[in-house]
Amino acid sequence: MTWNRRSVARQLEFAIYIGVLLSLMLYLNRTSHPPLQRLAPDQPGWPQAFLGDPQPPGGEPLTVVRLNGSIFFGAVNHLAEALQAIDEREPARRHLLLLAGGVNFVDYAGAQMLAAEARRRRALGGALYLYNVKPEVQEMLQRTGIDAVIGGDHLFPADHDGVAEIRARLDRPA
Repeated sequence: MTWNRRSVARQLEFAIYIGVLLSLMLYLNRTSHPPLQRLAPDQPGWPQAFLGDPQPPGGEPLTVVRLNGSIFFGAVNHLAEALQAIDEREPARRHLLLLAGGVNFVDYAGAQMLAAEARRRRALGGALYLYNVKPEVQEMLQRTGIDAVIGGDHLFPADHDGVAEIRARLDRPA
């Protein structure tokens, strides 16, 4: 079999296209399934601002999760299912604090998913809280009006002890 330059170049070009396509597919799969990690006070990754919070006696109605990845149209289904799975495992944990320091981007579909989650948690008698929201994400939430749906008092800056604030709200008589 004889090889000419044109044939080799075509095969190399085809191999490059296949490599780029596979790389794109792997990237999209990874970004559409961002990891959602449940945290407890004694685990690594628990925010420094929360370290003074003792675990309350009895059942804790608050779940703290860390999200590292963007909340965009390709990830909203995965994230919505993961958040609902938390409720199925532990129905008493109606309040959710999302550590959002690893969220760099939220698109319109992602903002709508956060609003739907806030409404869903409110219907269950709980709430959605966001901690350490980056300015770009905060701007998107404000631009879409989702910050009002979540509640401005449910968004905590990085230097604020969100867990203590949430627990103080939960301890207040209704």
